[in-house]
Amino acid sequence: MKKIELMEVFDKCERQRMGIRIELEMPNQQDPEIIINTYQSLETKKRYYNKTYDENLVHTKNNRIRIVSAKPIQVKRDAKRIAL
Repeated sequence: MKKIELMEVFDKCERQRMGIRIELEMPNQQDPEIIINTYQSLETKKRYYNKTYDENLVHTKNNRIRIVSAKPIQVKRDAKRIAL
C-alpha cells in the first residue's frame, strides 16, 4: 500500500461516514497492530498519517514501523461497549 491509496481510503471513509481500520507492521511483534478510528477522528488522523509516514507508508522516525493496510469499518457505540 502507498500513501496515495491510504488517502483514498480516508476519502472513502469520509464519504460513507465510516471509521477506518489501519494495520501496522511493528518491530518485535509477530502479529500486526490494528488501530481503529471513528468517523469523528478521520480529519485529525488523516493529517497525522500524511505528516508522519512517507510515500511508502514507512514511519519517518522509525523505518521498522509501516502501514500495511487500511479499510473502512463501521463502528457502533453504545453506553457500555463498542461493536465492530
